[in-house]
Amino acid sequence: MILKTPAVRYPLITKRLRPDAIKGLVTLVLAFLFLGLLGCGGRWRAPRPARGADVAVSVQPVSNTSAIRLTVDDVIVILRKLGHTDAQVFELGEDLRDALLNYGGAKIRVGDQVDSGLRAEGFHVWIFSLSRGTFVYDVKSHEFTLGP
Repeated sequence: MILKTPAVRYPLITKRLRPDAIKGLVTLVLAFLFLGLLGCGGRWRAPRPARGADVAVSVQPVSNTSAIRLTVDDVIVILRKLGHTDAQVFELGEDLRDALLNYGGAKIRVGDQVDSGLRAEGFHVWIFSLSRGTFVYDVKSHEFTLGP
């Protein structure tokens, strides 16, 4: 006995698309391609958060050949010169002092970007900042010897 199976119809495949539907699909695809290519052109940078905004600020130690011991006043002067708020100075001060004492260098991250780097050399702390420039802090005289 031979079983006959009913013919299965796939309405989307067997029906023909109308010309206006095809035009609409092509227009939609071209619009998405155009918008995608528009987004690829030029240089886009994420906006930098303002200094006072609630952004994660952290200190990461960096290995260096020399280390330096800073006083509390030295740490406060350096962090204020970098433009940090009083709350950030309070939050970062101990970590920065420990990083320069134990490792000789430190990176200060604002959000996910490195904002500044500090490196001990003799009785000087070299400070490199994206927003404030480069300057040197003399630990013996407690003043900046280079920079703005």
